[in-house]
Amino acid sequence: MFYPKNAEELKTIIRDAAAQGMPLVPVSSGAPHIHNASVNTAAETVSFEKMNKVMDIDRRARFVRVESGVTFGELIPSPLTMATKSSSES
Repeated sequence: MFYPKNAEELKTIIRDAAAQGMPLVPVSSGAPHIHNASVNTAAETVSFEKMNKVMDIDRRARFVRVESGVTFGELIPSPLTMATKSSSES
C-alpha cells in the first residue's frame, strides 16, 4: 500500500506503476480500505489519508478546497469542539 503525502509523491507512484503495468486502487481516508473496490487483478492500493491539508475555506461562498485525504469530520466541527471554542472565546 502506498501513502503519498503530496502531489509530487503521488505522481511518482502513478508514473512507476504505469511503467510496470501495475493497476492502482485509490482509497480515501474516510472509507475502509478497498470497501467499494472490485479488483480482478493484482493491484496496489493508494491511500490518500496523509494528503489531508485544507487548502482554502471561503465561508461566504461556502467553498472549501482540500486534498483527497480530508474527511468531513475534519471540516465539520463536532458539538464538543464547538463548546470548547465557545467557552474559550468568553
